[in-house]
Amino acid sequence: MQMTVPLERVLRAFLDDPAAPRYGYDLMKAASLQSGTLYPLLGRLEHQKLVASAWETPQQEGQRPRKY
Repeated sequence: MQMTVPLERVLRAFLDDPAAPRYGYDLMKAASLQSGTLYPLLGRLEHQKLVASAWETPQQEGQRPRKY
């Protein structure tokens, strides 16, 4: 995978606190990226097994789950 500015921003966001779980909207804010840039990038990182994801269990009825 080629190092691009968006990739660098996402990796920096992950490295700011490596133990913290991160989800899409959180990463969008931290990396200053739009969803159309971020989500395909995360998909490629996951496909290459550089990141892993899991869906959370919603805490409240009707709450949409986050994918961490």
